[in-house]
Amino acid sequence: MPDLEYRELHQIVRELTNGIYGGNQMPSLCLEPNFDRSSTCQIPVVYKDTRVGQILVAVDYAMKSFWHGVSVPTKKRSKLSERWRALLDVNTATGEYSKHKNPISEFTAAGQEYVTSDPTFVDLYESLKKVDPDECSAEKENRFFNTYSEFVKCVLSVHMSRVCVSPIANVLALHATCDISSAVTLSDHNHIHPMSLQRWRRRLRHHVNDVKPML
Repeated sequence: MPDLEYRELHQIVRELTNGIYGGNQMPSLCLEPNFDRSSTCQIPVVYKDTRVGQILVAVDYAMKSFWHGVSVPTKKRSKLSERWRALLDVNTATGEYSKHKNPISEFTAAGQEYVTSDPTFVDLYESLKKVDPDECSAEKENRFFNTYSEFVKCVLSVHMSRVCVSPIANVLALHATCDISSAVTLSDHNHIHPMSLQRWRRRLRHHVNDVKPML
């Protein structure tokens, strides 16, 4: 995200003041899953079409991109969000996409790219190589995740963990630190053993340790 200039900071303070004290709504954002495997962005009404809302979306998108390893350039996102159902021939009644379509190929052709293609993030996942030192270990972990993917919901949430305010002359300087929390929820406790659940949680902690420095 580019640096903010003072006019944008004034706008952000104004929007937060109106939202928190006027609308009694804290800035937040979450993605709600839809039946066709898409998701809908939910944000408090008072922050829609605001600079605060744009920053929330940008931070959340960055976190999810680092987590999943792929991203779509800003200029191509809106077009892809409108066309992806047509690209995959999604059945509007069932939400299933055509088996003759390869989602990875279609999304790549539409502009999706690996996060590590950016020189800034080329070493983003180096620490995970210590967890999965070879292709065999990585493939074993992938099979394990796919076994329970229909019954487990993984959540990464970013939030401000501490805010310090320092008065300097007639200016208040704010120093904020962010933190990422992870959670695993089950749709059916009978489909996953407690030991396997702990394995999921350990993997999520590794993901958090990779994503957090990039934010």
